[in-house]
Amino acid sequence: CTPTKQEKMYKIIQELLHFGLIRPSDSPYAAPAMLVAKHDGTWRMVVDYKKLNNITIKDNYPLPNIEQVIQLLSGGYNFFSKLDMKSGFCQILIKEEDKFKTAFITPNGLFEWNVLAQGLKNSPPSFQRVMTDILSTCRQFSLVYIDDIAVYSHLFEEHLNHLTKVLPALFKHNFQLNPVKCSIFHQQIDYLSHTISEHGVKPTNEQVQAMIKLRQPTKLPEANKFLGALPHKFEWGASQSQAFSQLKQLLITSPLFLDFPDDNYPIILTTDESEIGIGGRHNCLADYLSRHPIQNNEEIFDEDYSISMLFQGKPPETVHAPVNHPPVIGAIVTRSKMKQIQQQQNENDKITPPTVNDIPSSSSKDKIKHSNKSSSHLITSNNFDITQIKLEHRTKKPDRLNPIPTPKGPFQLICIDYCGPFKPTPRGNQYVLYITDYFTRWMTAIVLPDCSAQTTAQTLFNNYICQYGVPLAILSDQGTHFKNQLMESIAKLIGYNHIFSSVYHPQSNEMIERFKAIFVPQIVKLQDLGNNNYDEFLSPVVFVYNIGIHATTKYSPFQLQFGREPRLPTNEPSSSITFNKPNDYYVQLKKNLLIIQQHARDNIIRR
Repeated sequence: CTPTKQEKMYKIIQELLHFGLIRPSDSPYAAPAMLVAKHDGTWRMVVDYKKLNNITIKDNYPLPNIEQVIQLLSGGYNFFSKLDMKSGFCQILIKEEDKFKTAFITPNGLFEWNVLAQGLKNSPPSFQRVMTDILSTCRQFSLVYIDDIAVYSHLFEEHLNHLTKVLPALFKHNFQLNPVKCSIFHQQIDYLSHTISEHGVKPTNEQVQAMIKLRQPTKLPEANKFLGALPHKFEWGASQSQAFSQLKQLLITSPLFLDFPDDNYPIILTTDESEIGIGGRHNCLADYLSRHPIQNNEEIFDEDYSISMLFQGKPPETVHAPVNHPPVIGAIVTRSKMKQIQQQQNENDKITPPTVNDIPSSSSKDKIKHSNKSSSHLITSNNFDITQIKLEHRTKKPDRLNPIPTPKGPFQLICIDYCGPFKPTPRGNQYVLYITDYFTRWMTAIVLPDCSAQTTAQTLFNNYICQYGVPLAILSDQGTHFKNQLMESIAKLIGYNHIFSSVYHPQSNEMIERFKAIFVPQIVKLQDLGNNNYDEFLSPVVFVYNIGIHATTKYSPFQLQFGREPRLPTNEPSSSITFNKPNDYYVQLKKNLLIIQQHARDNIIRR
């Protein structure tokens, strides 16, 4: 230690003695003390308690999970306050019988701590326990990570009320804050190396600048140092260098708000099929891919069922794609399945190629003739006397398909059509007007006495537009009840585009035709069972359809329409009813609708 550092050390020791943080010691323990330069050019004394920590019984009081803390603060709060303890560890006393264990040696003598020391294994959990107990009554609006306290609120008055509870709790136990590092009534704070605001969470500018200033490794030690900070190892080459530069550019130009999983929605994990475990590539995520799922109530998607149908005919030849990384689990599967495979082979019949044992005498000459090398069998099919061949050249090449563009939301495009006439009901109804939303597949069925243009216009306006609003477009056939001057005038007056399908081409409005194919048999059944009172029972039939999962969207029309599942008569009555705040329910409902409607739109496009 140089004379200059000895003088710095002496001043620090005298200051600690003056404030009563340390005292002279005659302890048999002696941890080495040294000086470390701060960013502002001043010096800090640190003590190496490595040997003491090795024999210390660990305090397992948990520290808050940083990811969970940041996720909680990203909940759309508007006001934040950050409180920093002034030399936090120095505000907690050590038991008298344990002080001798903290002794440290310096050029000026042997000393021991009266307060909690930096570097001790159990200092962070001990401090965390104290702070958690003190602020236990404020846990609904405050977070504490060792000596960093964050208070969060939605409204200004609410935040003021929260601070009037947190600050007295600290002052009651004589804890002091560092006003220089405290931030009060801010709409954006830096907490645990993250910038937090009402818009979300993103890395601090210091972290971004550190990544931008990070030089691309040019030497082997630099590359090893960089790769050691990554989750898994890989080779460094030209593509990695390009990705390194692109990453730095994205940090400058792109928004860096972080997102977290929402427990209110299901988490979908797409894996390959296996009776043993989950398949992983390159073993990069072995921390969870190597473990079995905790729950067995998985949901199986049968979209690959069509592929399995190929194996029901003639046994195909299986060709495996080349794999650069042979799975390690292959050997395990082989050993575990070997007995089962051997048993199946013993039970199955032997496979032998077909052979001709006896040839009729009448066919002997033909057999010899066609077996001759001079028989000139260049194309086998040309030598068949009678055959049925699929003539590909006679097949007309199909024209380019022009599917209807997928709407971006509900009630933008609706399809309408009539079904009937049926046998008149006692109320004189004999037609059914079907109205279907192209996006949600929400079905509306209205029984009518006739299908005139006036009835169609009145029903469409009163029973649909006044309930769901004006759509952007309506798709129908060119029947006189749809294509007339009255409907044209209403379209111009209200402001929607009326699209007509091709003449004698029901495929143009295929969706409504499919619905008719479903509902017409139901109406016929209702006619037989209800004394032709099908108009009284049609609404339950439509309701059952609207709550069923649609094969294309993978959601029920009811869920895409209202953002929730319906409550049915078969549901058990709830013992308690919870009423959410209207604003909270609106935010959650809007978020839910955006997610499921985007999933439904993707499913429609893939279909």
